[in-house]
Order: sequence, then structure tokens, then C-alpha cells
Amino acid sequence: MPANPTFRLADRRVALTAFALASRAATALLATLLLTIALAPASARAGTMTQRVCVDGQGQATSTSGWSQTGGGGWRAGTSQGSVSTCSGGTGAIGMTLGNDRLTNVTHRLNWTYAAPANTRISAFSLSERYRIDWPLSGNYGNVYTFRSWHDEWALANFFETPLPPYGGVNDSGWHTLAASGVDYGTLSFQLECADINNPAGGDCMQGTSYWSLTGGTISLRDTSAPAVSAVSGALTRNGEKTGTVAIAFNASDTGVGVYRTVYRVDGQVVSTGILDDNDGRCAPRGATYTFGWAVPCKLALSATSTFDTATLPDGQHDVQVTVEDASGNAAIAWNDTITTRNAPGLLERPSLSGTAKINEQLTGTTGSWSRTPTGYGYQWLRCPTSVTSPAQADSCSAIAGATSASYQPGSADVYGRLMLRVTASNANGSTQAFSAPSSVVLDAQGRASAPAPSDGGARDVVVVPVAPGGSSTTIIGGSTSGPSYSIVGLKNPLADQAGHVPNGTNAGAGARIKVAFAARQNGRPRESRLVRSTRNRRWVVKGSIVAPDGQPIGGAVLVTAWQMPGGKWIAHTGVKTRPDGRFTYILPKGPSRKLRFIYFAFSDATAYNASNIIEEKVATPVKLRVSPRAASNGRSVRFSGTVGTDFLPKAGVLVTLQARYPGGSWRQFATARTSAGGRFTASYRFTRTTSSTRYAFRARVAKQAGYPFEGGTSRLTEVLVTP
Repeated sequence: MPANPTFRLADRRVALTAFALASRAATALLATLLLTIALAPASARAGTMTQRVCVDGQGQATSTSGWSQTGGGGWRAGTSQGSVSTCSGGTGAIGMTLGNDRLTNVTHRLNWTYAAPANTRISAFSLSERYRIDWPLSGNYGNVYTFRSWHDEWALANFFETPLPPYGGVNDSGWHTLAASGVDYGTLSFQLECADINNPAGGDCMQGTSYWSLTGGTISLRDTSAPAVSAVSGALTRNGEKTGTVAIAFNASDTGVGVYRTVYRVDGQVVSTGILDDNDGRCAPRGATYTFGWAVPCKLALSATSTFDTATLPDGQHDVQVTVEDASGNAAIAWNDTITTRNAPGLLERPSLSGTAKINEQLTGTTGSWSRTPTGYGYQWLRCPTSVTSPAQADSCSAIAGATSASYQPGSADVYGRLMLRVTASNANGSTQAFSAPSSVVLDAQGRASAPAPSDGGARDVVVVPVAPGGSSTTIIGGSTSGPSYSIVGLKNPLADQAGHVPNGTNAGAGARIKVAFAARQNGRPRESRLVRSTRNRRWVVKGSIVAPDGQPIGGAVLVTAWQMPGGKWIAHTGVKTRPDGRFTYILPKGPSRKLRFIYFAFSDATAYNASNIIEEKVATPVKLRVSPRAASNGRSVRFSGTVGTDFLPKAGVLVTLQARYPGGSWRQFATARTSAGGRFTASYRFTRTTSSTRYAFRARVAKQAGYPFEGGTSRLTEVLVTP
């Protein structure tokens, strides 16, 4: 027995001391050897199961599992054999009675013994006892009824109690709690008998009811062995993303109190438990987790399949551990690995468009069809070049500011291009984007799918005039020999192929004045501007006019355009033809930052030209950023990837700065990447200090850089939800 066990004995009873037992040993105790179980060494890692005796914490009957009853020797015919009761016998108690019907011969006894199941030991108990013991005296009948309790072998050191009735032929009765903790026992035994204490020479116990019973209590069992798990399989254990409910199957066995349940830990936290087999209700706890009504409540061997709902986790990577516990809490790891969950909506059918792709008409998009039911949808209309013919080319499109409903009315900026709808479906686990097929080319008001061919410069037409490239020439602006000179690559007089002195338009003459500006809008009203800022996919309308020195309009004139990109040379491009009133309209194609002016040669044999004022378009660098996964736990990393517009990209790429911001904080740089020649870049970030669920924002920025004809640009924000 371990040193210093704690015993608690209450109420009316006489606990014989070692001295008292020794003094009466020759006459009061029978040298009977009862059932014992070999003691096993204790384990510091042992689990503990509690068995409720007869009734559980809610007053419901349990069982006499683990208990056995025997009658004593020495019974003589014609005397009382006594009776026993069990929890299931309707009494709600384990008990035994002698002398209720007749006298009981001396040394006759009844026993109840509790034996710890195989591979377990009793570590504590608390049992409620009721008793009545008589000392009836009449004639030669002077022996007494008594009961005893002990653990393991019948030995003086193992006794708990041996109460005796008072002398004088009266009885003693009452109840008390027998309790101990910190012990290491194999059995608990209880005995009621007619003892030859008062009359060693002989004599029976007179008729007089004596009884002992246990009305309830608990016995704690220490189990030193964990379950064994084998043949692990199932969808949870296989490679690939996990969606919805997944299963894990295995075989499990235990040598102690039986295989109880699975425990799922995700990222170090218990998120789910489940009883594997309730064993006809025996393996269902009675109150606390490891408290049962049977000595071996759960099956010792089973084949089981356990399921886990991955939709209870945010999408992304998670560390998952599945353990199998026995009924005492000993655990064995069945599976331990990292999984990636994907329970955000899944696309079944793409969004579609209906309506007419024409200026001032209306297009309407559907949400598409999704699995893993979305709880909300977001919309974003995109403006695409005509070269985009499938959803896979959505990266070539740009978002239209404010176009975030299911319907959209194309405007002038959309004419001769295509439109696409991006739908974002979301639920509690995350969001997924899908793109519609691009619309047909957006028609102008006249129903045309492209700009009109060259004409005589009608009042509503944009007249495009091809200009054959020529050699570079150094000429004088405005015909003044004292003015600054410019070199324009590819510049050629558009009328040079016509012999003689052919005038370039009506009222042609040297010294013409050309004024140009971008046709922009401010606060919904039209305005003219010499400097505009835009994205790469924006086309600009340029309005201009040309007049002779005397103010007369020069109609039907062919002008040449010249562009200059940052740090580059002026280069001649396609021109326009003026209308009769000397006015003209020019569509500046999508492209990089550049300066623009218009060149006029007055006659076919002229070598000097007049030039307009300079107007300038500053185009932001197109930057896109993606992150995966969108949810992570502290200690995990996320990966960033993105693109920078590939037009005019240097072979060495450009530098990209990646920044992060936590709620309420300022932007902080955490990485710098250089794009490939194809404009792609990657980076990663590991979270190390997140102590509560936090949604971080990230963005990518490109500063204005030499050799790259764009202004600085910033990607749209992307967010990552991080949990501790």
C-alpha cells in the first residue's frame, strides 16, 4: 500500500486499532484467504477512470460491474443462510443480510468483493455504507453479528474497519462514508458474519436482523496503458484539399477499460470529440468525461470510422491531430499532419451576360451557379480590349470605377472595347471569384463596332490619316529660324508625294496656329486639360483646331502626331484630317505615359512645320497582387504573387515594394522584389506575433523608374485573416 493514504470514516462506528485487532485476533477473525490481485507498479502517465457504484450523479441506476458475491463456509442446515441484494435487484444498493428469519450458526458469513479490471489498479474510492449489527443475548447464545472491510489480502494491515455492537445485548446501526485516495489496490472486500467473539466455546447468533449495504459511491481506476491504433485510412489522410466532411478509419484496441473516443486538435486546440462505440450505453459518460457506470465500460477492440467537418475551419492550412482515447483518458495518436481546407464557394457554372453591348444600353449579369452555398455576392464590371475573347484573359481587363452592381450601362469610354463581369461569391469560409465570358464589342451610337474609316472630316467623325514613315529631320518650330529646334524620328511631310506647291487644306499658309487639349470631365462637366492622369487601359479623346495667321480656319488639312515617352525621343505617328471648320478629333490609344503634339506642313514641298502646344498623359503602373492562402494561423507563412504591366518592361524588370498594415496602423515595407522579364514577382511573409484574430492588409507598389514609361502604381488591397 502506498505511503500515507487518506481514509475518511464518518458517523457511528468503532474502528478497531491495530492493538484492539491483535488482542482479539484469536477469537474475532477467521483465517480465511479471499480473492486477491497481484499489484502492478504505478505509472506517472496513467489515466484515471471513475466508476459510479449503483447510481450515477443524476440518480440513475448503474450496475454491479466489477463486484462478485460469495457465501461463507460453515453454514449449518436449519440456520439462516442470509440474503444478498444487487443494484439491479430493485433495492438500489449492494447488500447482505443475516439473522432476519432465524438464528445464524457461528462462522457463517456473506461477502461482496470488488476487483479492479485487468491492467488497472484502484487509486481512490468513496463509498456510502449503511449497516445494522446485533448482539442478541439469550441463554447460551452469546455470539455477535459484525462486518469487516479490507483491501487485497486478508491481513491486519489491510483492514479498514471492524465495527462491533455495544455490549449488553443491544444493536448498533448507522451510515458512514468509507473513502481513500492515493492508494494502489487490486480488490476491496466487505464481509457480514456471525463471529465467535463473545463465546469462543461455541454458540450461534440469535435471530436478529443484521445487514450491510453500499447505497452508492465511486471507485477510481488507474489505467497505465494507452490504446493501440492501426490500419489508418480515409479521406482525411489522403493528399489534396479537404472540402466538407471527411472521414478517418482505423482499428483500435485497449488492454484496460476500453476504447472510448476520438479527439480532434486543430492548430493545437481541441475542436471536436466523438464516442466511437457507446457499447449499448455503457461507454456513455455518467457526468464527468471519464466517469462511467461499468468497470470496463467500452469495447476492448473495435474498427471505427470517425468524421470531421472541415467547413468549421477557415480556408487555408491547418495542423490536424487525431487521437484515440481509452475510458481513462490515455491517448494514442492515430494521425497527425497538415491539411489545406477549401470550403469557400466553388464555381459550377460561370456568370453570364444578357442585354445589348452598346453605348447607353444596359447589360445585366447573373451570379452563376456555385457549390458550398454562398451567403453573398459582389459584382465588378471590367473594361477589356477587343483582343480579350475568354474569361482566362481577365488579367488584361481593368476595373470600372463604381460599376459594382449586377447591371451596367456602357459609356463612351467602353465603345469599341469589350466588357466582362467579375462575380465574387462568399460564405463564412471565404470567397471565390469567377468571370463571365466577355461581351461582344461595344457599339457606338451609330451601331459601329470600330472607329469609322477616313472620310472628309464630317462634324461627328474621328478622321484617322495614315502617315508613311520617313527619315528624321531637324526643323524649326513655327517657321521661325530663331526658335528652338526638335528632332522627330520618322517625321515626313504627309503631302511630299504630291508634286509642286500643293496647299495642305483651305487657307493654308506658314505660321498656322494649332491648339490641342484632352477632352476630360470634372464633377460631371466637360472640361479641357493639357495634363491627364490615367490607367494603362484608358483611351483619351483629344480635341484641337488649326487656324491661319489671320485667324481663318484651315479645313481639310492633314496633321501628323508626334509622341514622346519619358526619357525618349519624339516619334511621328498616324495623323488626322481637319474638318471644314479647322477642328479635329483624335483618339489617343491606350499606352504608357507620353507627351503629344500635332505637326502641320503648309505645302507639299515644305520642310519646315508648325507644331501645336504639348499635352501630356501620365499613366499609372498597372500592378496586381494575389495572396495564398487568405487565412492562416500565427507561425504560418503566406505567399504573394503578382504582375506588373509588361508593355515596355525592361529586360531586367522593375522593383516592387510590398507593404503590410494591421488595423489602425500605418503601411510598413516588409519585402522588395524584382519582376521577371515577363512582369511577374513573388514574395512571402511569416506571421510571428499575432495573439488575437487579426485581418491584415497588403499591397504592392511600383515607384517611377528610369527606362519604364509609367508613373508609380499601387495594387488593390488584399487581406489575410490570421488567428493565434
